[in-house]
Parts: sequence; C-alpha cells; structure tokens
Amino acid sequence: MRRALVGKSLDELESLLASTSHEQLVRLIHQLVTFDRLLTAREISDASHVCKTDVLDDMHAGRFVDPLFGPGFFCRSLNSTGMRVTASAANAWRRLWFVPRRDLPSGKKERGSQTGDDAISAGQKAVRDLSPEFLERARVGDDQGANGGSA
Repeated sequence: MRRALVGKSLDELESLLASTSHEQLVRLIHQLVTFDRLLTAREISDASHVCKTDVLDDMHAGRFVDPLFGPGFFCRSLNSTGMRVTASAANAWRRLWFVPRRDLPSGKKERGSQTGDDAISAGQKAVRDLSPEFLERARVGDDQGANGGSA
C-alpha cells in the first residue's frame, strides 16, 4: 500500500485512504517515520541461527523485502561486508520460513503436555530477535571475546 502512496497529490491520498481505519493509518505513519536500523549478514545469521552464506545468497536473490524500498539491499562497497538490509526487511525474511503451530488430527495420539503452548523445552534453540538491545548485547559479548574476556 505504501508504494501506491508515493507521488500522489493530497486529494488522491485522501481518496485512497478514506476507507482505511485509524489503527492502520497510525501504523502506516509509524512505519514511514521510523528510522530503521541496517543489519549486516553476520548480524542476521547470528540472530536467526542460519549460515551467513545463506543470508548473503538471499540478499543477492532479492528475498529481503523492505516495506518502503522493496526487494534489495543497501550497499556501500562491492564486497559482502558493505551489504546491509533494514531490520524490517530481515524480520519479513524470517517470517517467510515461519511455520505456525497446527493441532494434531484427532486420530493421532497426543503426547501429554508437549502439545500445548508450553511445549518449548529448555534445550530447544529459540530464534533471537533483531532488536537493538539484543544486537548491542551480542556486540558487547563479541568485543569481550576478542579482548580475551577482559573489558
């Protein structure tokens, strides 16, 4: 919808958004005014538990779709270290391979408490978020590891 708004006059915008709810308008405005953080392939691969080369391949294939700019990535140099995508595009990419929970068919045996929402065990890897707080903690941890554990 945002792409349809680009280059429109005020009257055209008013007619396009006439049927849009207040909540949708607030979300749209928030997305348009929020400055999104740019992430490297390494940051995305660390947070998502996938190989960095898979992330780079998906960047080149256009699978990262930014809500404002569309498919692609930001690049300041020709090597892979200069390639970055927005956090919104990274989260949209991760949603591509999210599989929602389904209930078991009634003919199958249920496995006790493991069929409910509390089924995630402590041993399972949880996909970390790409929030600025997590990335900052990860960066501080990497800096401490590079310095031999001393701060």
